[in-house]
Amino acid sequence: MHSTVPTLRRAASALAFALALAGLAACGPKEIGEGSSMESRGPGAGAPSAELMRYPMTGASPRERMLYFNNRPDVMQQVQDWRIRSYQRMMGVQPSPEDPAYRAVPKQRSPFRQ
Repeated sequence: MHSTVPTLRRAASALAFALALAGLAACGPKEIGEGSSMESRGPGAGAPSAELMRYPMTGASPRERMLYFNNRPDVMQQVQDWRIRSYQRMMGVQPSPEDPAYRAVPKQRSPFRQ
């Protein structure tokens, strides 16, 4: 029994050494383009990364999706404009004649005017 322990240790260390050599051999130099081309992908590897980058990553949870859709600069600007307009309406502020939105709506003429 006492003589089998060093033998098991030697076998375990030899096995670990063989696994380390096999791991190092797998990390060796490769040909240019090897492992990165579409042909090297196995079946069922999923969509290519270029195709995945085409669509936005909206997030996994509903909160992440809401933050993604609301934190875009155009959406943030629209929300700020809407809040400013609603506050001005609430305070009774009339738009100034220099405001482009004021000039965008034509004044209605009187039906009695010739």
